[in-house]
Amino acid sequence: FTVRGLSEAVRVGAKEKFEWAAGLPLEHLLYQYYMGISKMARLEHLSTHFIKGNRFIETLIQYQTAVADPLPRGVHVALVNFLSDLNGIQVLSRERERWCVPTVLVQRQPITAQEWAWVQSIPLRAKQGLPLVDEGREGKDTFETRFLRAVGQLKSELGLADLGCVYDRELLAVDERDSIFVIPFVAQSESRDLPAGLADQYLWRPLECFEVLHSLVFLPTLYGAYLGRVGALTETLLSLADQDGSRREIEGRLEGLEKMWSPMQWLMRLFAWASSGLQPLVDLSPNQAGRNPYDVVAEVAPLAAAVNTLAILRNAMVEARNRPWDELERAVQRVELTMEQQLRKPEVQAVALHVEDVQP
Repeated sequence: FTVRGLSEAVRVGAKEKFEWAAGLPLEHLLYQYYMGISKMARLEHLSTHFIKGNRFIETLIQYQTAVADPLPRGVHVALVNFLSDLNGIQVLSRERERWCVPTVLVQRQPITAQEWAWVQSIPLRAKQGLPLVDEGREGKDTFETRFLRAVGQLKSELGLADLGCVYDRELLAVDERDSIFVIPFVAQSESRDLPAGLADQYLWRPLECFEVLHSLVFLPTLYGAYLGRVGALTETLLSLADQDGSRREIEGRLEGLEKMWSPMQWLMRLFAWASSGLQPLVDLSPNQAGRNPYDVVAEVAPLAAAVNTLAILRNAMVEARNRPWDELERAVQRVELTMEQQLRKPEVQAVALHVEDVQP
């Protein structure tokens, strides 16, 4: 689809072939033609789930708006809420921002290493009953106070007393320019029912659909190259006879492309982390009691980073995004070789046993 506003010149030239139609009646006609909805079924009487899940014109308009300015540059706190049911994995998004999970801006400037270490120390502070803000920094305009204020704003917007567990394995850059960072709280819901005050503002989106729109908005260069590669191979595959021996080779290359794209699917990393028990980073340390939270974080953070292979590969792909796809693949392969050597180190092997989402 292409979404655009038409200039007056185009409007005049197209008058004989096209006409303007009111949005809702046109949507109703499209549902009748493509989705088998009865002509007698009034649009407002269709189920909320149908309307929210299938209004693709609304999604297209939102996408066009989002491409220009998806999120402000800077650091955001977010809620990533998963639901697993018979329909698969669902993720919660705003009705008017279907390309993004609920977020609140913390600050426009990049996060420092010390500020990120403070985020990673949050679970240990909560476990030991320590103050979240260090002594002498209360009431000041610091990253800590801005972060906690953003968390409070997100709780208030969603009507939640608790957002879940903060994901502390990596600082997530969600765009291909590494200018938009997200610090997510991760939760898992057991029911798709939303409180009455939220039902009109939020909806559950199938994870695969959400990731496609998210990638189009935040990763246009990389995702466009990936889709182009997949499309070319698929076209070749469809042109081959069923008995052609080349089919297996093409199918293998398509599987390789899917595997190569997996580092960009940060939501799947969060889902795997949630499914494995939401283990905080500080729990990788066998000795936590009575220790300074920053010391515990300093002990485990480098080791966790070494085995977080998908995040490392993601950064390599972003760095090589403007190269031809063949060069991008070679760049990723070089990084993989370096990671293999890193993973063989004894100190990394020791912590890898405790990291649930480590990739072999």
